[in-house]
Amino acid sequence: MKATAARHTGLPFVPQPGPNELLGSWLLRLAQFYGLGLATLLGRLGALQIGVAHLPQWFSIDASTVSMDALSAATHLLRSDFATMTSSACRPGWPEELGACERCLTDATDAGEPLMWNRKWMSPLATVCSNHTIWLTPVATRTLACVRHAADFGGIVQQVAAAQAQLANEFACAGDAQWLQRRCTARTAVRVPWGWGPAARLASARGRGGSRGDRGIGLGYRHSWPAGRSAAGGQQELRTRPRQR
Repeated sequence: MKATAARHTGLPFVPQPGPNELLGSWLLRLAQFYGLGLATLLGRLGALQIGVAHLPQWFSIDASTVSMDALSAATHLLRSDFATMTSSACRPGWPEELGACERCLTDATDAGEPLMWNRKWMSPLATVCSNHTIWLTPVATRTLACVRHAADFGGIVQQVAAAQAQLANEFACAGDAQWLQRRCTARTAVRVPWGWGPAARLASARGRGGSRGDRGIGLGYRHSWPAGRSAAGGQQELRTRPRQR
């Protein structure tokens, strides 16, 4: 896959990026508008960097794979705009789960607005939506990797809504001692507001005292990192529960 030598003269219409929209999300919407696949669109715009043999996942696209100058010329947007739309790459690889705000996605769906992916959700350390101050819902990275067109976001919205409903039911019972006992004896891991938490750790955190309202659940959240590597030890201890509306 190589960039074409001639620079594109410019597209007749370009949908504007949304607030904090990830570059790959916007490119998927642009490709869908013209009825093309993402790789085909970038190839026809001459925006692929020379030497790029395979286009990375849409959420990994940055200046190393796409020429921002060529993309700017074809879309009539400033190069500096694209720099603010990329996410920080994860090395050596993405974690098994990232977050998404169920409210952001369902609000856009209900309003009939285009579905967009927020670049802030691509940080493995992001756990709370800055717009709604609620926990982000875990989304498997392999699910994001299956997205080929902007329309595929609709399927993710349904998964996020279902996961959030299950999550809300369990979290509401976290202060119930019998609920904790059942979880500790029934299985080895419990779904908490972010990632997975060992059941023994959940019971231990509850035993240290403090109400769920003023200390949060007191649990360390775990990301699944590639073998031998971790970020800040792979765990974040005692996160504060976000304000609920």
